[in-house]
Amino acid sequence: MVEGKIREAHDKGLFDDLAGKGRLLSPSPNPSVKPEWETAYWIFKTSGFAPKWIELDRELRRDLEECRLLLASQLLAAGRTSADLATDLHAKHDLEGAFQLTASRYRERAQIINKKIELFNLMVPVVLLQRHNIRISADLVRFRESWLLALSTLSQSYEPGP
Repeated sequence: MVEGKIREAHDKGLFDDLAGKGRLLSPSPNPSVKPEWETAYWIFKTSGFAPKWIELDRELRRDLEECRLLLASQLLAAGRTSADLATDLHAKHDLEGAFQLTASRYRERAQIINKKIELFNLMVPVVLLQRHNIRISADLVRFRESWLLALSTLSQSYEPGP
């Protein structure tokens, strides 16, 4: 059945534009791939395809970076806003609201990423490549500590005028 579909695709010319046409196949050995699958993986690789778990890993790397940037950018914004803390009573309330909103967004994104990590860990062929889940509570505790440190440093450096 599979051989018939391959023959049919060949007859239709679907293999005419493949990368490396006319050259000998020279797949390099991959220890995580069974020998009978090496040629198939090499064809996928040279044609720009990757196994689902590799695509998911790329997506996870992007998502994790975006999550980290969310917290880092909010710390920078808090530093700029907290300069008005001593002179503006609303600034403290605004900063607390910004902290809560950022923490909520981070928690939501991290939960989604953790679900992707669980899926990734089921797909990855080698246990050593599995990822750890994001420790959301621990991250938010560190974020709160950094947040408070930034605010206390700025409020201590402020000296009211005469």
